Amino acid sequence: MPHEGSLLQTAVIFLLAAVVAVPLAKRLQLGAVLGYLLAGVAIGPQALGLIRDTESVAHISELGVVLLLFIIGLELSPKRLWLMRKSVFGVGTAQVLLTGAIIGAIALFGFSQTLPAAIVLGLGLALSSTALGLQSLAESKQLNAPHGRLAFAI
Repeated sequence: MPHEGSLLQTAVIFLLAAVVAVPLAKRLQLGAVLGYLLAGVAIGPQALGLIRDTESVAHISELGVVLLLFIIGLELSPKRLWLMRKSVFGVGTAQVLLTGAIIGAIALFGFSQTLPAAIVLGLGLALSSTALGLQSLAESKQLNAPHGRLAFAI
């Protein structure tokens, strides 16, 4: 486990990069998600090199996943889940399986990955669309529109 000071330093660098990059990206009408991605590229080892300790990044990313799930949980009540059950379990399952199969096939045949690695890559990337999709819909205030609710369910 990294030293506590380096973890705190890493967190501060992440926050400062986000505070600078996200408003800049929004001003350029790129959206907050692209701002976060650009901030990560800028502070990473290939650009400014402010972040080199991948273990610190892994700990912070785990916290990010927990917070994302917490936010999704705040948005989802049992009553709302019951109303969206067909979308969540029908269309949502179909989306994950179809997207996972396509990405997995690309990884298997296009990048010569093993079958288990292709399955993990396909399903992992299929599930990662939640953060991008929900953030984009929330920014454009379309989360409560019919297509926003369907996208949230998926």
